[in-house]
Amino acid sequence: MPNPASSKQRHRAFRNSGYRDPRAEPGSASSNGQPKKPRDRTLTRKYLREYARWLWPYRWALLVVFLLATLTAVLDLIWPLAIKRVIDLLPAPMEYADKARRLNILGASIVGLLLFKQAAEALRSYRTTILNTQVIFKLRRRLYEKLLGLPLAQLSGPRLATLALAQRLVAHSALELVRSSAIGCRSAIRSFQNNSNR
Repeated sequence: MPNPASSKQRHRAFRNSGYRDPRAEPGSASSNGQPKKPRDRTLTRKYLREYARWLWPYRWALLVVFLLATLTAVLDLIWPLAIKRVIDLLPAPMEYADKARRLNILGASIVGLLLFKQAAEALRSYRTTILNTQVIFKLRRRLYEKLLGLPLAQLSGPRLATLALAQRLVAHSALELVRSSAIGCRSAIRSFQNNSNR
């Protein structure tokens, strides 16, 4: 039998040689030599239900972020088509005045499209940051309340350090929220001052 010339032919010959992947067989060993445990589908479904229940209050915010991300992705695909129209219009045989008018309209529409895309991207980024802050703050508060609900006997030693860490996380979250709003206000004021000085 001649040697296969391409990698595809070598792969086909290898698969036809009767090799069986031990990872594909049920009950095979994992990378550490231990037999694989079967996945518990009920546990996976339980976690998915809990995750969906936990994200349910944020469904509209998630939908807005998803729609804004889709809009910016679509706008990213549209403006190169507008530039293609400009390039196709340049060598077209028509009067100079008509060509200049069409080029001005296309140029203005490209600039307007890019400005709209950037505004949508900025809004998406802002909404994502706000949603992220809300979710993280809720997680930290939940962790803190869980640790506060533990009996004192369980809070000795390393668990006390965990409680202190949770306390710092909640304080850090509130501080970050105040700091991010202050930075946003400061940048808006600077932008307004720069525009008024022109």
